[in-house]
This record gives sequence, C-alpha cells and structure tokens, in this order.
Amino acid sequence: MTQTVLVTYGDGSGPKVIRSAERVLRLVAPDLDIIHGRIGADAYENTSYALPPETMEMISRADMILSGPVCMEGINERDPLVTIKKQMGLFLDYREYYPLKDVDGSTRLDTVVISPTLESTMDVYETESLDGVASEFYTDIESVERLMSRSSDIARMKHRPRIDLVTSNYIYPKRERLIQNMFLEHFRGTAFRTGIMSLSETVFTLAHRPEVPDVLLCDIHSAASVKGAAAGIVGGTGLMPQAFFGNGKSLFTPATMFGEDIPHRSENPTSAILSVALLLLSIGMEDGYRAVRNAVRMMYRDERTTPDIGGKLTPDKFTDGIIDLVKADIYM
Repeated sequence: MTQTVLVTYGDGSGPKVIRSAERVLRLVAPDLDIIHGRIGADAYENTSYALPPETMEMISRADMILSGPVCMEGINERDPLVTIKKQMGLFLDYREYYPLKDVDGSTRLDTVVISPTLESTMDVYETESLDGVASEFYTDIESVERLMSRSSDIARMKHRPRIDLVTSNYIYPKRERLIQNMFLEHFRGTAFRTGIMSLSETVFTLAHRPEVPDVLLCDIHSAASVKGAAAGIVGGTGLMPQAFFGNGKSLFTPATMFGEDIPHRSENPTSAILSVALLLLSIGMEDGYRAVRNAVRMMYRDERTTPDIGGKLTPDKFTDGIIDLVKADIYM
C-alpha cells in the first residue's frame, strides 16, 4: 500500500531547505505519494489561517509530514506544528547525533536521544498568585508505557543493544521514581542492556566516553541539556535530524536552532536532508537511510559544504552533490 507524505514548506528558509530535502526523498523513494499543503505565516497570508482546513484534511490522510519551520510573529494563533503534534498524537521526540566530520575525535559519538513531547504526554497547570507561580505536571502512566514501547521499537530499528534512562530527580522525585520503576520493569527480561544515569553523568559521558551511549531515554526536564551537549560535540546547532513519532503517524522537520547567530545556518539543508533519511528508515528503507547519511558525511569530509560550515557551495549545489553521491550508491 502506497504511503502518503504531506510536504509543507513553512516560512523563512523553510521552502529552500525543504525543497532540497524533497528532491532527495523523490530520488530514493519515488513510489511515495507526495502531497503539498500550507502552514504558518505563508498560509495565514493566503487563507487567514496558520493551519488551514485544507491542510488539516491532508494531515488526516497523510502517514508522514515533512515540514519546514514556521514564523508566527505578529499572528495571534497557536504554532501549527504544536497543533499537529497534539492532534496526530506525536508523543515521542527523536534526535540523532553523530559528527559530519571528525571534530577532536568525536567520530566515536553516534547516539539516539529520545524524549516525550510536552504537547502529547503530559498536562501542565500553572496558577499565579501574589507570592509567585505554582506549576503542576500530571503524568499519565499509559503515556509513559507508550514511550517505553516505542523506544524499544526504535532501538531495534537502529540495531542498538543499549538503552540508558537519564534522570534529573532533584526536580520531581516522585515522577522520576515512577519512570525509573516503569523503565526497569519494561526492559526486564529483554535482550537490551540498560542503565540509569544522572543528567550530569550523561553530559560527562557524552564528552569523555562518547562511544558508550547508544540510546538515551530522557524526561522532559533532562532532554534539552542532553540535546544541547550532544549538538555541541558533533559540530553545532541546526545540523542534526529531528522527528516526532506517534502510533502510525510521524513528523520530520529540520532541527530546532539554539541560536540564530550563525550566518546562513538556517539556509543549510543538511538537517532537512538528514531528517528525510530518518523518514526513509522509519518506513523500512534502511539502505536509503544509509545512502543519504553517508552522502552527507562524504560532502562534509571533502569540505564541499555551505558557507556557514566554511564551504563555498550554495544550498542547491550542496544538494546536487548529495544527489550524485546517493545515485552512485544506489545504482552502482
């Protein structure tokens, strides 16, 4: 049965980087049914909706979404990507971290970071008073079980033998104990090697023993620190792939930028193209995943990169190079 991918270009640099990623996707998976919709400021200007009804109808038909970033500045509507995660039930945030070229021996790092999405896994309540703000998180046991089960599937998909739970129990100790107990119970008797590490231990391990982490399962409160540390080790923000998974639905986007101070980084299609590689892996096209990932790394190894990395290629020329390498890999 043909699977459907909804492509939404988004705003800003989104159309440029997503078109590059779409070129790679069409090359490797020509049988996918690719449809197009609008979201964000572009959609709002044309339809008065940041997430138009027409796009919502397409989302209901799509198995996967490939989307660019959106800019909601001056628009009094909810971020459409947040709405998509909520309505599609995308409860798992997935990242990969590996160096695109050797940086001080960092080639030993090849880590998957999994965490729950705030939009679909917990309810947050805040109450203001004269004395301050009270914050309350409600954790649903069923959502944690779902996260553990999907994490197992991902570890098998990636052929990873080890899963570590990252804790930060100084914030919400009862929630942490619940998650730790469920983690130990879920993986007891499986073939996976498991461990529990504190947040500080995890960051140290990423920096000094990068070959150790296979899959890091983080809670909301530890995920940002782990992602930031891993991104710094492999070469900077905005380069790695990003995906969000639910039951039968998924969203693939360029990586969230920690800062916009790197000239032209947002125009670099690397993250979008690597996110397409993840899309291919998620539908069982492991050879395609490897071909795209290897092509990107070869471009970086040969210093055929965009200006934000120190190269001289335009985003289109960079994508042309990747396509040539993927063709040589697939059709050799």
